[in-house]
Amino acid sequence: MIYGFYTSTVGGLVETTRQEVLANNLANANTPGFKRDYTIFRERATEAQENQLSPFDVNQVLERIGGNLFLDRTPYEPTAGPLESTGLPLDVALDGPGWFAVGDGRGTYYTRNGEFTRNARGEMVNQDGLNVLDETGRPILLGDQQVHIDEHGAIDSPAGPIARLGLYDAADPQDMRKRGDSLHVYEGQGQPRRVLAPVVRQGFLEKSNVEPVTEMVRMIDGMRAYEANMRLVREADRSLQRVLNELPRV
Repeated sequence: MIYGFYTSTVGGLVETTRQEVLANNLANANTPGFKRDYTIFRERATEAQENQLSPFDVNQVLERIGGNLFLDRTPYEPTAGPLESTGLPLDVALDGPGWFAVGDGRGTYYTRNGEFTRNARGEMVNQDGLNVLDETGRPILLGDQQVHIDEHGAIDSPAGPIARLGLYDAADPQDMRKRGDSLHVYEGQGQPRRVLAPVVRQGFLEKSNVEPVTEMVRMIDGMRAYEANMRLVREADRSLQRVLNELPRV
């Protein structure tokens, strides 16, 4: 009974974590460049396996049940979302792999959210005020000029060339670790590699790769699994109460 109580409780916690991840995906379904997260759970070794106990020192029935699950990690799905036309000259999207580079003077971050604008100083910034960086890692100064951005990220104005967007990629997409606010930090070996043949679309934004209907179906499945585990918890609790109430009479 105690083991069943524990197993069902862990199952409920697993589904709670999965629900939180799915809810965050749904909350960001309309965030440009957002990549949906998913959960990976790992089977926990039994106590006998963890402590290398002798077969004679363990309950073989419980060993066959297993040690339940625990959260291993929550990676993100790196596939690109569809492109949506906005017609705004500073909105840009990557039609292929790569990341835009932005910075706050203290560090460099990477994002697929190309919803850029210009601040009061004429600098190209993202929606949170971080500077968009050029290929040398410096902030891009647009001034008050109208600009054209070609498919290679080169920014031109009637007065001449301004800069080229800094575009980078990672050998393993998971080396770009989520930081929040549509930003990622590079945690791979060395430096992120330059994207040599990018396809930049001016006047477009990459939508998130979240499919709201699919996420809702997953949430419903997770809720049913959670409710099933909680029913088993309540049943184990009632069984334990009966044992505690009736055993003293015997």
